[in-house]
Amino acid sequence: VSTQSTWGRWLEPFLLQMLPAIIKAHGANKSHHQAAMSAGKAVLHLVNPHSLPLVLPILFKGMKEYQWQVKQGSIQLLAALTHRLPSHVTRCLPELVVELIDCMQDSKLDIMNVAVATFTDVCQQCVSNPDIRPILPLLVQAYSHPVEKTTVALDKLMETTFVATVDSPTMALLAPILRRGLLDRAEMFKRKAAIIIGNMCKLVVDPQDAVQFYPIFYPPLSRAEHDSVFPEVRAMCTTTLATLKSVMGDVGEQSNHLLTQPQLLECLRTLLPPTLDWALY
Repeated sequence: VSTQSTWGRWLEPFLLQMLPAIIKAHGANKSHHQAAMSAGKAVLHLVNPHSLPLVLPILFKGMKEYQWQVKQGSIQLLAALTHRLPSHVTRCLPELVVELIDCMQDSKLDIMNVAVATFTDVCQQCVSNPDIRPILPLLVQAYSHPVEKTTVALDKLMETTFVATVDSPTMALLAPILRRGLLDRAEMFKRKAAIIIGNMCKLVVDPQDAVQFYPIFYPPLSRAEHDSVFPEVRAMCTTTLATLKSVMGDVGEQSNHLLTQPQLLECLRTLLPPTLDWALY
């Protein structure tokens, strides 16, 4: 596929349908693997930035395949996509971080290494918070070696004085380790995680960012608020929840009234002509 050709843009919808097969081809012999990588990069070079909600699930599925070569190829294609569309990938960072963390803990060393390299590259491209960037290497270690490094990372975050605005990419990067701290049996982990979340929330400017991560933080915070043995941990979780809700403001209430995709399609069916072929949607 010529990435410079005008025809390439016209072929984009059809090439996107071929992407799963191209990813599968990474599991063949070495020559097929190289050809599949070249074809995959050519397709990703042509995709419209607004098609990422369609492209990323294909790559994520490849990252869960049994064949390690397919996993590796999918991660490398994700890295190439990030280099081409960093600002658009940033919007999908919450899902992307979770998927990469799973690969960073893979038992296959080749998968772990390429996942760590890609995760580091994605963070460098997408996370601009000056308070967090100095400790990115430590966070990467905490995600790739959670048993040994989670405590060190939480301690470092406790020492961090948050001054800059906390945006969605920053929260996406920190959410998994903070949730892990809240769910840990150790009460000190719960307290540290609650304090860090509260400190971050105070610097969230866009309420939509808080709304996006409320479903991630609320269940473990609420559980610790009621089940923790120590009163100071329960009190800290209560304070953090109150801070999180205050940051969301009216936006949190409004988000409960947004239409889901099936509801939106049902509304469109009632408004548009019945002759429309809904099978395409």
